[in-house]
Amino acid sequence: MLNRFLFVLLSTLFCLSACYGEYLDPISLDHEGPHFPVSPTILADTISLEYVSVPPLKSIYLKEISVWGGLPMLNSLVPGHIASLSMDSLRSLHLMRASGAIELATGGIHNCLGYVGQPCFASVRAPNPRGILFLKDGIPVNDEMTGAFDVSHISLVSLSKIEIMSECGSSIYGPNGSDAVVNLVTKTFWGGLPYSRVAISGGSHDLTRAELEFGRSFGKSWSGYASAAYLKEDGFKSNADADIKDFNADLSYDLGAMKAGVSVWRRDGKVGIPGDTIGLSQPLRDEDRVLFGTVYVKGNSFDTKFYYKDLWHEDSDSLNNSLGVRTVKGMGVDVKKAVNLHRKRISVGVTGRKIELDAGDSLSCEVLDGGTNVAANFEVLPLVYVAPGVSYWYNEVYGSEVSPKLSISMIYSLGFVLFGSVSRGFNAPNIRELFSPTSGNGELKPEHTRSFSGGLRYESNQVSLSVHGFAIKTKDLIEPESDSASQFVNSDYVSRVRGLGFKAKGRAPFVEAGMNLRLATSEHSRTGEELPYAPKVSVAGYAGYNGVFRRGDLGVKVTVDAKYAGERVSDNGLSLPEYYVLNLCGEIRVISLRMSYRVENLLDEEYESVSGYPMPGRTFTYGLDWEFWN
Repeated sequence: MLNRFLFVLLSTLFCLSACYGEYLDPISLDHEGPHFPVSPTILADTISLEYVSVPPLKSIYLKEISVWGGLPMLNSLVPGHIASLSMDSLRSLHLMRASGAIELATGGIHNCLGYVGQPCFASVRAPNPRGILFLKDGIPVNDEMTGAFDVSHISLVSLSKIEIMSECGSSIYGPNGSDAVVNLVTKTFWGGLPYSRVAISGGSHDLTRAELEFGRSFGKSWSGYASAAYLKEDGFKSNADADIKDFNADLSYDLGAMKAGVSVWRRDGKVGIPGDTIGLSQPLRDEDRVLFGTVYVKGNSFDTKFYYKDLWHEDSDSLNNSLGVRTVKGMGVDVKKAVNLHRKRISVGVTGRKIELDAGDSLSCEVLDGGTNVAANFEVLPLVYVAPGVSYWYNEVYGSEVSPKLSISMIYSLGFVLFGSVSRGFNAPNIRELFSPTSGNGELKPEHTRSFSGGLRYESNQVSLSVHGFAIKTKDLIEPESDSASQFVNSDYVSRVRGLGFKAKGRAPFVEAGMNLRLATSEHSRTGEELPYAPKVSVAGYAGYNGVFRRGDLGVKVTVDAKYAGERVSDNGLSLPEYYVLNLCGEIRVISLRMSYRVENLLDEEYESVSGYPMPGRTFTYGLDWEFWN
């Protein structure tokens, strides 16, 4: 009872702090420095200002996690916030996993095993991992074998920003993204004094983590950035260890009106998955290697990318005997062009890609697909804006798909924005469902979704608040033909998700807080029961104190973050009880040296995020972080 009272009390404090705090950072920027407004850009359910930034810039760590809606346009900043986590908040929280950051930003509770480095699949509006499209600098990175993206592959050290569109994105990006689109924006160096950062930390279960960053300019036009991260943990139980290495680099050349460059991402990960869990009869070892390279040329009104990816995955038993290897190789091109007219903006995009998969003699294939999209936004009446968009996508296996979308915004002078959208999207069948020799079906068609969303947002110099509702209906579900059959088919059943979201953020001198509350119901028409891992109530929030002393040379931060998930069912029909987790973090900064200590699951609650995977209880991390310019 005491724990429940503490959780309710803290949630109330989050709301009060967000409502009465002074919101000082309503626009999400890619970098710091002097900013000068150029022109307003009205996008679907949001308002933003485009900015020009002047170097030198002081720092390039993770700036902000933003949640936005509407149609993203080329060369636009993240348009108007529904909710956001600021750069200082993220550094205060000392989050080790990107999944925790996305949960705080959206209120959606992820489907995670919970152990460091182990599989984690995001949930924003609907509990469908294939319905969330992950992008790396605008390029899709979902695994074609599963159709989803493992959030545990994200290293926060290499990111400058995470953009989350809590709406259907098929009208822009084609397959998947029917629930949401998450764009991982990596760091680049914008000029100024050379920048370096070194961080090392330890913690429970023999955790060791090290991070290195370096950025500098070479002459007047060349600039480069590189980061490396290493994480090792023994795990709180047998065969739950992790050993992960991550490297990112970007080299660019400034041509004045445009910028050209190349970026590389390499990740090597080895994790153990315990075998004493439901659905897994023996311990497994997972090993992944990811190589992702991009060559880009971009300017004020265009963006062109050529990319290559190479994914290697091996499953083995606890004795390291291989159980199977699969590789996915792909290459593609993505081109976007925007045109600004009087009170109008039109964007056109074209993309194409080739995917090759090899999983041994039993499964090997090559797939070509691509598409084009057109989007616009314009003022139809004073302060009434319309943003239509449509995409055409063709895949040589499942054919062509057309995905339209229409968004409308009405803006009021008092800071209120009324917005709404209707869209049609699709989730493509993955390679296993199409070509597996035991369960594949080459006649599969995509799942089709129809979604509606709308709400009211208020922003002022003191507070940012929003309430929004959504409804998603999915038909042509890809499911096994029957309980006893393994072949996948497009069933006649449908799934429905309806929900309300409440978001609040506030910031005052020395205090910042934010909260996301999601109320949702879901149903599968075959059983009439709710969808797996879809709690009716989920809450995530944070509140923090940031004190600065001795003319800025000394800083003290204390931050509390928490999440709550209501009762839900697992994919095997078991009922999982509600749980709530409270975390506490403290930091002392002396000039540019930071010392931190974080406690997760402060109340030592026993819970399971995924059925059969009990969480480790109270854990802690401590670390030193030093950044400098020379």
